[in-house]
Amino acid sequence: MTIKKYIRKKTLILIGVIIITGIFFNVPIHMRLESPTITIIQIISAIVGIASILYIIFFIKCPRCNGSLRTHVFEISFSNEKTNESLNYCPYCGVNLDEKL
Repeated sequence: MTIKKYIRKKTLILIGVIIITGIFFNVPIHMRLESPTITIIQIISAIVGIASILYIIFFIKCPRCNGSLRTHVFEISFSNEKTNESLNYCPYCGVNLDEKL
């Protein structure tokens, strides 16, 4: 597995968590459901969603130099591989992100 695939995998898993928690948070609001259990589920899903966002921002790092990739994580994760229009190196240590992990 390359460094880029590792970062992409972590990011996509966390975005999936964010989408699922967003659904658990918003569906009861739109269906106008009110109950203490639903409120607790909404609070827990909001906390997990916010924690996932914060994890993407602060804790996805270059495995070689431990430099934060917060400003580049989406460029790395959602780039077009066919045209190779992605960031191919760590901005801190210069390691090629297509190298093996």
